[in-house]
Amino acid sequence: MRVIVILLISFLIGALAAPALAQPAGSETDRAVAEFRSQAKDILMQSREVLIEVYDQAKNLTGLSDEELYGAGVGLLAGFVVADFLGAAGLVSLATVGVGGYLGHWVVTDEQP
Repeated sequence: MRVIVILLISFLIGALAAPALAQPAGSETDRAVAEFRSQAKDILMQSREVLIEVYDQAKNLTGLSDEELYGAGVGLLAGFVVADFLGAAGLVSLATVGVGGYLGHWVVTDEQP
């Protein structure tokens, strides 16, 4: 998951760093686009650092392995989808998401024969 997030952010940075071909060199638009790209690149790099920090903190705080975190995350998402399809609201939605996260973690950590 961490690799996917890093690759996605790297792709976005590369796309923003591509040269603009629509306007002649030296125009006001080129300068504005270059400034925007510079600012966007800085924001994306800061976002990448924050995402990595949040991931590492969650991993250290819970003491779970990567596999266990992924299992719980997939379970949370599955619980959310089930709650959404059933039209649940309020505490029922939260309970469904919680149960999904627990089951996702349980599936990952259950010893298989």
